[in-house]
Amino acid sequence: MSCPVIIVDDDIAIRESLAALMQAYGYAWKTFTSGTELMEWFSGEAPFCLLLDKNLPNTDGLDLISQILSESKTPVSIIMITGFGDIPIAVKAMQMGATDFIEKPIDPDRLIDSIKSGQNKIEQALQDASRNTDIDCEAMKLLSKREIDVVKKLAEGQPNKIVAYELGISQRTVEVHRSRIMKRTGAKSFAELIRMAIAAKII
Repeated sequence: MSCPVIIVDDDIAIRESLAALMQAYGYAWKTFTSGTELMEWFSGEAPFCLLLDKNLPNTDGLDLISQILSESKTPVSIIMITGFGDIPIAVKAMQMGATDFIEKPIDPDRLIDSIKSGQNKIEQALQDASRNTDIDCEAMKLLSKREIDVVKKLAEGQPNKIVAYELGISQRTVEVHRSRIMKRTGAKSFAELIRMAIAAKII
């Protein structure tokens, strides 16, 4: 799998040279001149590799990284492009979740290696997410139809008493079902149970 490489730099010469490099290595790419343009495009729905210039005008690169990582629903790889003396900022970016940083003047081989590493991390994260979803689905298959009905009612925020009334069973039976559901699925909390049910498309 190869995710698109998004280039954000206000220097047209750097944008064009990076775009040409991506083209040469067969990557899909897109360029933006500012953080504002990037966020207008950003949806958080698809993985991508971001080459982000630290010194964008009217933009705090660290704030931009924080916003992207917090709003993205899929894994992303962020490589910060820095100037001389920006190491502390680059380290902070990596502590926040950036994958790597590249100092100017940019070494093409070093950059491509970093992009490949970031792409591999994205692919691994997607595989892990898919594997976790499969595990959640298998766990939910262990539940009986009645137990699934109980999960659905509990997900609506209904207390045990109301769940019992709507399903035509006793409150004690609901409590037994709830305990059995937690054991069968391996959920450590009600919140985890709901996450598993969502992943399995039960609710």
